Amino acid sequence: MRKEIDGDGNIKVYMFDAHPGTRKTLATVTRVFTEGERDVLDCGEVWAKVTVEKIKETEKAIQFHFTFIEIGAEDDYEDDTVWLPKSQITVTEDGYEIPEWLAQKNRLGRYTIEKMVIEEM
Repeated sequence: MRKEIDGDGNIKVYMFDAHPGTRKTLATVTRVFTEGERDVLDCGEVWAKVTVEKIKETEKAIQFHFTFIEIGAEDDYEDDTVWLPKSQITVTEDGYEIPEWLAQKNRLGRYTIEKMVIEEM
């Protein structure tokens, strides 16, 4: 069985055969983001907006600009421009996916959505 939990708590479960006596659980955490603007929700209310823009791309890396704006405090915003190595980026149906360690290293937590994958091996 493979279970994916996104940052909004949505769960996808994939079933596959494995002998119960040999199952082991493996959990990995990644961060996901998409280009464009998205709402940040708290208890169903929009309290901030995140914008992601691809600035440049080379053979080995992509430069992104991230902006975080809290609703009602538009004058007080945060933004970061970072280069991310293509070798650490996976493009999925959810957008760009990067390892948790890379998001932490570049302080991208507030711009990205946590994705947890739990696999029973």
